[in-house]
Amino acid sequence: MNIASADFRMTDDGYIVGSMVGEGGRVVGIRMRPDVANEMTRNMLRSGPVASTR
Repeated sequence: MNIASADFRMTDDGYIVGSMVGEGGRVVGIRMRPDVANEMTRNMLRSGPVASTR
Protein backbone atom coordinates (compact mmCIF):
# COMPACT_ATOMS: atom_id res chain seq x y z
CA MET A 1 0.00 0.00 0.00
CA ASN A 2 1.26 3.49 -0.83
CA ILE A 3 0.55 5.73 2.16
CA ALA A 4 -1.12 9.05 1.33
CA SER A 5 -1.52 10.31 4.92
CA ALA A 6 -1.10 9.23 8.52
CA ASP A 7 -2.14 10.41 11.97
CA PHE A 8 -0.76 9.15 15.29
CA ARG A 9 -1.03 10.01 18.97
CA MET A 10 0.31 8.69 22.28
CA THR A 11 -2.13 6.98 24.65
CA ASP A 12 -2.15 7.14 28.43
CA ASP A 13 -0.79 3.58 28.61
CA GLY A 14 2.27 4.49 26.51
CA TYR A 15 1.20 3.04 23.17
CA ILE A 16 1.12 4.91 19.89
CA VAL A 17 -2.18 4.60 18.05
CA GLY A 18 -3.33 6.01 14.75
CA SER A 19 -4.16 5.26 11.19
CA MET A 20 -2.56 5.28 7.78
CA VAL A 21 -4.60 6.02 4.67
CA GLY A 22 -3.64 4.60 1.30
CA GLU A 23 -3.87 6.44 -1.99
CA GLY A 24 -7.05 4.50 -2.79
CA GLY A 25 -8.71 5.49 0.50
CA ARG A 26 -8.06 2.24 2.38
CA VAL A 27 -7.54 2.92 6.11
CA VAL A 28 -5.32 0.75 8.32
CA GLY A 29 -5.42 1.15 12.08
CA ILE A 30 -2.13 0.98 13.96
CA ARG A 31 -1.33 0.35 17.64
CA MET A 32 2.32 -0.09 18.58
CA ARG A 33 4.75 0.17 21.44
CA PRO A 34 7.10 3.18 21.40
CA ASP A 35 10.16 0.96 20.88
CA VAL A 36 8.56 -0.51 17.74
CA ALA A 37 7.79 3.00 16.43
CA ASN A 38 11.42 3.96 17.10
CA GLU A 39 12.68 0.91 15.22
CA MET A 40 10.32 1.58 12.31
CA THR A 41 11.45 5.22 12.07
CA ARG A 42 15.12 4.23 12.22
CA ASN A 43 14.65 1.64 9.47
CA MET A 44 12.80 4.12 7.23
CA LEU A 45 15.57 6.69 7.65
CA ARG A 46 18.24 4.10 6.84
CA SER A 47 16.45 3.01 3.68
CA GLY A 48 16.13 6.53 2.24
CA PRO A 49 18.69 8.27 0.07
CA VAL A 50 21.46 10.20 1.78
CA ALA A 51 20.84 13.95 1.79
CA SER A 52 23.44 16.17 0.16
CA THR A 53 25.33 18.58 2.41
CA ARG A 54 25.74 21.09 -0.44
